[in-house]
Amino acid sequence: MHSIRLTARDLEIFKYMAKLRLLTMNQLATLFYEKHQLPKLALRKGCSAMRVRASKLINAGYIRSAPLSFVDVAFTKAYFLDSLGIEVVKDLREIESYERPRWLERRHTTCLMQGPHHVLVNNFLINLIMLSRCKEGFEVEDWLGDRDATFRFSYKRSRLTYDPDLYVSASVDLGKDRNDIFLEVDRNTTTTTEWRKKIFRFFQYLKSGKFQEITRSRLFPRCCILCPNKVRLNSIAKVIQSIKREYKIENCQFMLSTFHDIDIYSIDEGRITEKPLEYQWIDEQGFGHISPLVA
Repeated sequence: MHSIRLTARDLEIFKYMAKLRLLTMNQLATLFYEKHQLPKLALRKGCSAMRVRASKLINAGYIRSAPLSFVDVAFTKAYFLDSLGIEVVKDLREIESYERPRWLERRHTTCLMQGPHHVLVNNFLINLIMLSRCKEGFEVEDWLGDRDATFRFSYKRSRLTYDPDLYVSASVDLGKDRNDIFLEVDRNTTTTTEWRKKIFRFFQYLKSGKFQEITRSRLFPRCCILCPNKVRLNSIAKVIQSIKREYKIENCQFMLSTFHDIDIYSIDEGRITEKPLEYQWIDEQGFGHISPLVA
């Protein structure tokens, strides 16, 4: 094992890995290579430069890598924290107030089993972060990834937990309008019964009022769901309609879109997309809507 001097960029990489569980090489290059001509990404040069640094960090024991199996993407490696990287993050006091202090010590096999899911979620977030760097007026104000997007609350004397895949707060017009969303990514691996539980738990979370602690607003945030195709989207939309009728739910907004419509793989194709900010979303009844991130 070789010792190396850590840079400020290395520390930022560790923080992102801690918050998002894992990153692909394309995601690393998108975030940390500094010579992109946005919205185009110089992935070839960026990945080449990042592989050199990642190799050194791996040899020094700070990060690890392992292959992920995908349907839509061929051979892809995931990079995540190793033992020394975990200690560095702890020294930075990034998790001192976190309620599950052993989160980082989870076996890497747990990360890899859910790896394809995390990659999609992270693609969506990283694209938004890069959009905030190149699109005037748009800003990602705050976000919580896999580590921190766990919200505990009380509802009718019960202690419950709401666990979305991602929380994002974005603003337009230089911060005048702030929009909060909770994101769920579906890969057609969750049963209808589980989706009923997820949707009702979101409703319970809103009714508890606990969301105001993070959004700092009384306005209900939206739940956005990304689906692999239109057939799956329609299936989940029917579940939402059923839950709303059964429990007479009002003022609870759901927005849905597909991987294709939102251009979820744009980073892997070497570009940043504005599709998440465009008219690519529908509600559970099929009516089109402006992006919940801008209105």
